[in-house]
Amino acid sequence: YLNLARQLEGYSSISFPQCQFEVPEAEEGLATLTVDMKIVSLKVQKDHIQKGRTISLKWSNIIGYSVFPESHVFQLKYFRGDSEKELNLISVFCESIFDVFNRVSAELKASSSSINTIVD
Repeated sequence: YLNLARQLEGYSSISFPQCQFEVPEAEEGLATLTVDMKIVSLKVQKDHIQKGRTISLKWSNIIGYSVFPESHVFQLKYFRGDSEKELNLISVFCESIFDVFNRVSAELKASSSSINTIVD
């Protein structure tokens, strides 16, 4: 049963409530963050326009992340094309987002090291 459940869409996917986002010196608006083992997805909209866009990031494109709990900011650094980008999410759930990122990163490292062990 568990093997079947793992194949369902949305399994091990976590979505956080909509919050403010800022790209330093560029843009701001609202974003909904979804995290799973394959991608990090941000549905962003600017100026309260109903139709927004989705930014999907592979974990391999994520450079780093940090949390600033006193200001409710989760900061994400990533590669988009050839350039390094930075995004700030302002949310009361910033520490939970950080915990999820830590957990997924640890799981990905563990699964990649076990694959390397099998190959070696």
